[in-house]
Amino acid sequence: MSPDTSAYCQARAKIPLEVMDKINEHLLDRLQTRIPLNGLWHGRHVRIVDGTGISMPDTKANQESWPQSKAQKTGCDFPLMNLVGIFCLHAGALIKSACSDRHTHESKLFKNIWDTLKSGDLLLADRGFCSFGAFAGLLARGVDSLMRLPEKKIRKAIGLQLPKTANFDVIVKWKRPTQRDMKMVSTEFDLLPESLLVRVVRYTITQSGFRTQTVTLVTTLLDAVIPASEVAELYFRRWSIELHFREIKVYLKMDVLRCLTPHMIERELRMHFIAYNLIRCVMQKAALTHKADIQRLSFIVKLLRNYREERRNF
Repeated sequence: MSPDTSAYCQARAKIPLEVMDKINEHLLDRLQTRIPLNGLWHGRHVRIVDGTGISMPDTKANQESWPQSKAQKTGCDFPLMNLVGIFCLHAGALIKSACSDRHTHESKLFKNIWDTLKSGDLLLADRGFCSFGAFAGLLARGVDSLMRLPEKKIRKAIGLQLPKTANFDVIVKWKRPTQRDMKMVSTEFDLLPESLLVRVVRYTITQSGFRTQTVTLVTTLLDAVIPASEVAELYFRRWSIELHFREIKVYLKMDVLRCLTPHMIERELRMHFIAYNLIRCVMQKAALTHKADIQRLSFIVKLLRNYREERRNF
């Protein structure tokens, strides 16, 4: 075997993006169909969304597609990409992603991949994605939402309807904002409902040695059968998406991409996603075989074991 990687790079450049997407779709189908019913949350599929940043080589072509930060002088920074991904809470799979330059807000990228979500899904998101338009748009698709409510929106939108107590669980009416969000076109704003009924849960996190923190959640899950403690516990699991991004960016080396053109950057991203979901398939198979919780399996251990086996066979 030749140490020269030229043939590999030339072959990779010719792979159609549609082929790579089909491979990833096959992996996702396998991951989703093998989730046991008792592994779902109240019989529902839970999705998590968040964004992250990626850098790449400082070439003219990359700078044109993903310009560097405006705060940096020309030639003093690298091209930067915003990437938003939707993950499956139960299998850890990366379901769909959208990317653009750093000047495109993550909420706009998220909206581009709403079609990935199916009726009956439940979406977890941080406060950066929380807005009346997002709640209304997702609910129109049959998708419930659970997000952290920013303090600014609490005061403006529903502050007067909330109890004065430290912790509470109430259902309130969230009225449509009077002014259109700049990220939303006028036609979309006009289609929004006048108001939404939402459930607001506020609880306090107290941990020895740390500052007491108050968290306010808003959700379209109005079913009183689901207690506030379960809603809070589910939102706490949103943190797993930070671990998934770390697995892709750190363990699979996607933090800094290596290709020199946008044509190849797109293929490099997809190869990382395929590799990540392949490892997730192995983890799911191990969890099902040994009747273990997939959340307790180590991604990096699986990665190293697979690498050692390949080296041994080679």
